Amino acid sequence: MKILMIDHMLPGNSYSAELCMALGSKARVFLATSHDMKSSDLEVKCERLYPILFNTSHGNRSVLSYIEYLIGLVRLTVNIALNSYDVVHIQTFKKYAIEMPLYAALKKIGLIGTMAFTVHNVVQHEAQAGEAEAYGRFYEKCDVLVVHNGLSKAELEQSLSSKAPAATIMPHGCYSKRPAKKAEKRDPVCFLSLGVMRKNKGIDILLQAAALLEPSYRKRCRIVIAGAKDKNNSTDYLELSRQLSVESFVLVRPGFVEENDLENLHQEADYCVFPYLNIYGSGALLMAYSYKKPVIASDIPAFVEETDSGRTGYLFRSGDVESLAEVIRKSINACDDEYENRVKAVEELRLEKYNWDKSSDILIDSYKKVLFR
Repeated sequence: MKILMIDHMLPGNSYSAELCMALGSKARVFLATSHDMKSSDLEVKCERLYPILFNTSHGNRSVLSYIEYLIGLVRLTVNIALNSYDVVHIQTFKKYAIEMPLYAALKKIGLIGTMAFTVHNVVQHEAQAGEAEAYGRFYEKCDVLVVHNGLSKAELEQSLSSKAPAATIMPHGCYSKRPAKKAEKRDPVCFLSLGVMRKNKGIDILLQAAALLEPSYRKRCRIVIAGAKDKNNSTDYLELSRQLSVESFVLVRPGFVEENDLENLHQEADYCVFPYLNIYGSGALLMAYSYKKPVIASDIPAFVEETDSGRTGYLFRSGDVESLAEVIRKSINACDDEYENRVKAVEELRLEKYNWDKSSDILIDSYKKVLFR
């Protein structure tokens, strides 16, 4: 089986690299990605890396950037035309309004046989007018649609037309290159909330929960909130921490988190916290699992599923400040054996479900069902 994986997000996002490494032992895998990707950037186990797509290195709206972007698509089209792939699997778009019609046209004229697409977000972040309709039309052209959990499958299939294929659940694997050390709870206990600061992430709820902690608990914990600020989120979390008088034990760090810093923050954390109000799945939660960190998460459906009903940490009532504060107290008071049991549950779930080898088996099976039907 000859597979072309297309992803604009490398080298910054290692999802496709991890997936290609797992697929590489089961099929001939080729990866088309950003022009600044090098084989040495990540250990990509694929037959050939094609760094032919251009990202906006000259500014998002510059003429030169747009020309480079179109050159990248021409290169990609020629590559597809010359190589007779069994499967073309699209992971990401740079400009969906241009790329969707391109892939649809290539499929219509027979240059793409089996076309797969990963629906990373059922509802796109910062969706534009008409975007949902465009995605719906594109789904009808696909042969394989991939989602990462049962919630995403149920939500997606509610909106799919009868012409679109049923969604395949392929769990998002944990990041294998993260150096997970032996997890031991420390004093003070460190809680980490990491990721883009969007309104749906419930960061204000975490700060309000911190404000409910008694002085005895404040002395025994440290809360770190780090990540780039979403442009559509006007909340100043640093100022909110001051207003709530929690800055003595809560550190708010707005801004992009570099790779080395990301590792250090995870290694220093005892728990990773996800007070989200809604989400279809979280790569950040899988990142926490990669470092063998137990999690504290709201009881929204995606997290109930991805924590195995709280086995890998603690769940609290979504949006409930007091419930989160109580869970923080409980996790601070947890004995070493209880903490180690949570860590063990994380390791077990990684092996049982969230590993790339098992996910790649599911993906290969979904391709075969189309190729050999």
